[in-house]
Amino acid sequence: MWLVRASIQHQRGRKSETDIPLLIEFMSRHSSESEFFIAKAIGWALRDLSRINNLEVKKFLKTHPELDKVAVREALKLGYK
Repeated sequence: MWLVRASIQHQRGRKSETDIPLLIEFMSRHSSESEFFIAKAIGWALRDLSRINNLEVKKFLKTHPELDKVAVREALKLGYK
């Protein structure tokens, strides 16, 4: 579980140097995960991503309706509307 969380979190804070396709791939692999810490990591990553690519976040949320409500709540705290 912690390795999965770290794989998602490792792109946070990179701003314009974020590897968006890699981040999306990691989040997609675990989008149906209900583990709190993984869902939270996905939400944080989406929130960070919304600051640099809001359209990608919209697309991800639309194409992953199974996303845990914790991830969605974190993604919506800032940025994406």
